[in-house]
Amino acid sequence: MDSSQKSIGQRFQRTGTAAVDFHQGNEIFKQKISLGDKAEIYNAELTGLVVGVRTAISKTEFLPRVHHIHIFADNVSTIKTISDLKPCQGQLLAYTFYQHMLQWLQKNPVNTLRVT
Repeated sequence: MDSSQKSIGQRFQRTGTAAVDFHQGNEIFKQKISLGDKAEIYNAELTGLVVGVRTAISKTEFLPRVHHIHIFADNVSTIKTISDLKPCQGQLLAYTFYQHMLQWLQKNPVNTLRVT
């Protein structure tokens, strides 16, 4: 998962995020999302985490032997946000991530999820 903000000319900027899922070293999913010119990097990072966890969980339905999801993120602030649901910027995205994660973890007691 990664996000970026790109300047277009002197007056415009675009923010986007991307999520990539791998299974046993093989890429099984890739998505790029444009968030337009109003979004900040922080929101893009949180969006990437939500897309990543949602997609990884959906892939486990077709890979029944997969019980561990490991998400790599390069923004410490967003990792802290999804692990502490106090009111903050990006709270809805953090809550969405938390709900997906919780539902999957409760589905099977051997399921684990790590975000680093």
